[in-house]
Amino acid sequence: MSQLKIIEAFVLSKINYGDTSKILHIFSREYGKFSVIAKGSRSKNSLYGRVLDPLNKISVSVYKKDTREMQIVSGADLINHYDNIKSDFEASAYAMAVLELIKDLLPEEEINDVLYRGTDRIFDLMEEANEHPAVLFARFYLFFLRQVGYEIIPELCALCGRDISSEENNSILLDQGVICAECSKGKVNAIKLEEELFKLIICLNGKKSMDISGKYTGKLIRLLELYSRQHFPDYKGSKSLTLLNY
Repeated sequence: MSQLKIIEAFVLSKINYGDTSKILHIFSREYGKFSVIAKGSRSKNSLYGRVLDPLNKISVSVYKKDTREMQIVSGADLINHYDNIKSDFEASAYAMAVLELIKDLLPEEEINDVLYRGTDRIFDLMEEANEHPAVLFARFYLFFLRQVGYEIIPELCALCGRDISSEENNSILLDQGVICAECSKGKVNAIKLEEELFKLIICLNGKKSMDISGKYTGKLIRLLELYSRQHFPDYKGSKSLTLLNY
C-alpha cells in the first residue's frame, strides 16, 4: 500500500513522458535519489508551472510505495528557485554539474544526510556569489568524492602513508590518490602535481584560505573528472562542464 509523503528535494533532471507527463530524478534527505512521475504536469491546465525544473529545491508530495520502481507525484511547491544562479551562465553550468555528479554517481535510494546538507549549502553559497562558482564547485567535488568513498587525501602518500603536506614534487595516481616524490619514481602513469595545484587541493579539502588562481581551479576540476572516470567506469564526464570548455 502506498503512503503519501511530503519530501524536501532537489530536482536533478526531467524528461517528457507521453503527451502530458514528466519523469523526474530527485534527491532528498530522507530517501536519497529516486525517480518520480508527475502525471499531467505538461498539460495546459497544470498548476506546476516551472516548479519541477532542474536545480529547483521543492517540497513534493509523493505516493511512495517501496515495491514500485517509479513513485507518483501528487503535488509540489517551490522552496528555492536560485534566481541569481540561473541568471548567470557560468554559475548555472557549475550548479548543473553538481546535479550531474549526484545523478550519475550516487546509487539509487542511498540515503546520505551529509551529502544532502552539503548540496544545500553549496547552492546557497553559489546563490550568494561571494566566491567564484568554479572554486565552490571544486570544493564540492572533493567533498562529494569523500562522501561516495573515494576521498583524495593530499597530506598523506597513498602508497607509503608518509605525511607529505609540506613536500614538493608530489604526484597522483588516478587509481590510488596522491603519492610522494619517492613513490612517484618509475610510475609512468603518475600525474605530477604542480605546487600550486597541490596546495589548492589541501586548501579546498580543509576549508583553508589562499589566493586561488582560476588557472589552477580549472586544472583541478579536469583532474577530478579523470579521477572520477577511473573509479566510475561508466561515467562519461559532466555535460555541463563541456559548456565551459572543460
